[in-house]
This record gives sequence, structure tokens and C-alpha cells, in this order.
Amino acid sequence: MGIFSGNCPVPKGATSYSTKGTAHTPMLLVALACTAATVAISLSLIITHLRRYRVPKEQRQIVRIAFSPAVFAIISLFEIYNYATAQYIDPIGDVYESFCLCALFLLYLQFAAPGGTFGPEMFEAIKDADEGNRLGFDWPQITWLFVFQYPVTELISVIILEATEAADDYCSQSLSPKYGHLWAMLISSVGVGCAVGAILKYYGRMKGMMKVRRGLAKLVCFKLIVFLRFVQAWVFSILLQHHAIKPSKTLSYNDLLYGLPSLLTCVEMVLFAAAFWYAYSSTEYSSSAKPRDQRLSLPKAVLDALNPYDLFAGIGRWFSLFLHLQRTGGFKEWQRVKQQAKADKRANKRAGRGGQGRYRTIDGMESLSLPTQTHGRQDSQPEGLEHYNGGSAYGQQQPSQASELYYQPPSASPPGYREEEEDDEGGKSHLMADVQPARSTSPMPAWNGQRYDRSPSPAGREGLRGRDMV
Repeated sequence: MGIFSGNCPVPKGATSYSTKGTAHTPMLLVALACTAATVAISLSLIITHLRRYRVPKEQRQIVRIAFSPAVFAIISLFEIYNYATAQYIDPIGDVYESFCLCALFLLYLQFAAPGGTFGPEMFEAIKDADEGNRLGFDWPQITWLFVFQYPVTELISVIILEATEAADDYCSQSLSPKYGHLWAMLISSVGVGCAVGAILKYYGRMKGMMKVRRGLAKLVCFKLIVFLRFVQAWVFSILLQHHAIKPSKTLSYNDLLYGLPSLLTCVEMVLFAAAFWYAYSSTEYSSSAKPRDQRLSLPKAVLDALNPYDLFAGIGRWFSLFLHLQRTGGFKEWQRVKQQAKADKRANKRAGRGGQGRYRTIDGMESLSLPTQTHGRQDSQPEGLEHYNGGSAYGQQQPSQASELYYQPPSASPPGYREEEEDDEGGKSHLMADVQPARSTSPMPAWNGQRYDRSPSPAGREGLRGRDMV
């Protein structure tokens, strides 16, 4: 059987699933070693939790999530071993991911409402623990709907993938609507996007509480696994499609498309399994941390951790919560709050643009920023005036030819001036207003609503093209 059949376009270099390069055996051995290490690290973390099984409603979820690196590593190992089954078994990891994401959400709910039974009283306790702005609608229930739709949508995506793959209508190299690849990818992407977005918003409303329990580290460690697997598969597919990497005797087309991404996953899972020891540490469930909680025996802890009832019950509760919100107007209130938040954001944005301290000049020129400081005799000059009068009201320094910025007062008739007046040092001072308050030390006189006309500069200042300011 060829790697592509039916109407799917065959990429250049594609060969049968049985074709493998000389590098396949070394890749398989490395993947086997990494998978063994991942399973050992993951199981050791799980066993420590089972031996400290004092909070079943929390640790049950942690055990499920902590085993995810081992699941992804085992699946990747089998993909390298047999390329013909790669596209069939790879979705198993996506389905397990969807249930682990729900388990993470249930763990977050327990952090906010310890001992909750996932009933109405738990949702009210979560609303009371809200650290943000109190919302009027039932946002915990809506978050539940967005999270627990993911296993259903992912299962639908897998069914489409498996059915179209069996009928030779999947075509992983094409995004044409006539192939199943596009629809499976769209359904899966929408499902995971809604679930992750809802969990992030929940985390934002409980940030202080989650920070103490390493809530962000738990989410990042888990979702980074899925992100890397997704990116690696697409990167290698695009590189092959654009002939950036080409098959050879060492690495066949199947080795590049399935083998290398799966090998990278096996290596990465070793690192993630080790990181889970920090994010999902069992020390917070030790006898010293929880001396009042009774520890379950190891056999009972194993049976409790393997019981998937709460996950399936969460999916079943989806429909009753949906009908409840529809009946009580929860969705309408949610939409109203969203619209109000958008309106407030637009209003704040307009207010920010209108209050930036700008004005227009009287002759219709473009707006200029208002000054932010007072310039006295010893203060720094505005840009472009540092050569004017040597930074002093009575300086004699000549301005350069390239910098001729001068203070331009408004052009209209001011009150009269006396041509000359003795200054404090016995010299002549020109352009003194008739009514003059106490002399300012600023080289630029404060504008008091009067307009000034300048008389010619006195003799002896021929080199100065501008005029002295008051």
C-alpha cells in the first residue's frame, strides 16, 4: 500500500510505508531508551502520590496528568516502529490530552472549593472565591461548558480522521475541503482553543490562590507538550512539501515525516516528566503538610486514581448545565457583560486619546505637545534653543547657521513698549512692556494673554538674526 492513495496528491519523494532509511534503527533504539526513562520518571512520581494519597479529589487528577508524558512517549515509539499505523494511533494521544485538560480543570476547581462535589454549592463557592471583579452571571458553569466540550469535539475529530483515512480521503498534505484533514483539524483546533482559553480566564480570576498551588506551572508544563507535538508535525510537513529537506538513503520520506518528529517527542518527554516533579510535586500532600488527613492504603489509592467516573460525569453534566443556563438567562447575561466590557474598553481608549496634553496652534498647524516643565535661568532649554543667547536671557553667544529656532510669539498688536530701560546691572534692556510685573528669570517670558511686537534689535547685535526676549 502506498503512502498516498485515492485522489490525494502524491508529494515528490513519497514512498510506501515499508520504505525506511538506514537511520531508522538508531532512531528506534534512541526512542526506546527515552521512552523507558520517561515511563520510569512518570511512574515514580505517580507512586509517590499514591503513597501520600490524602486528598483523593485532587491527587486523582494529578495522577492522570502525570502519566501523560509516558502516554505520548509510548505512542511516538510505536509510530517510529511502524509507519503504517502512525496516523491511526497518533489521535489516541489527542484524546488522552482532552481528558487530562478536563482533569486539570477539576483540579483547579478543588483548589478554589476544597471538598466540593461539583454541584450548585461548589459553583457558588467558586464565585465567592473570585479575586477579580464580581460578575453577575454564572461564569463557573459557562467555564465548565467550554472545558468539557473538548473531549466530545476531539472524539468527533478522531472519528472523522479514522473514517476518512480508511476510505483514502484524509490526505494529510492537503487542506482542500474535499479531504477529511481540513475538517478534523478545524474541529480539533476549535475544541482545544475554547478549553484552554476558558481555563486561562479561570486562572486569571483565581491568580493569587493558583500561584500558591503552582497553578500556572501545572498548565504550562502540560500544554507545552501538546504545543510542541503540533508544531513539530507541521514544521516537518511544510519542510518536506517545499523540499527544504529531502529524502535520502539515510532518511527516507517516512523517516522525515513520521520518524524524526516522533523521535523528538520521545526525547522531550524525558524532560517534561522531570519537570512534572516540580509542577505536580507530592510534598504538599505529605504527613507534615496535611497531618489531619487520613492516608488511603496503596491498593485503595490505585483503584480511586483509576476510576474515571468524575470525568464521564463531567461530560454528562454538560447538557444539564447548558439547559440550566438557557432557562435562567445565563447566556444572555454573559453576552450583556461581554458587550459592556467591550464598550468600557472603547470608552477608555477614546478617553486616553483625548487626554494626552496636546493643543493646536492658532494658525491651524498640527498639534504640539504641551511643555512638561518650567524653564528658569538655570533650567535646561527646550530642544533647539540651547544655542540661543547662550542659555541665558542676557547672553551674547551667537547662534549657529544650522540652528535658527527662535521663540515666535503670536502675531497681533500688544500694548506699547518703552524702547530702552536701565536693567539691574546698568545696561540697556529693550522691548520692555509698559506694565511689567516682577522680572522673570526665565529666558522665555510667561504668556499672560497680551501680545508683543518686537522693535528692531539694538546696535551692536548685528550678528544675531533673532531678537532678545524679555
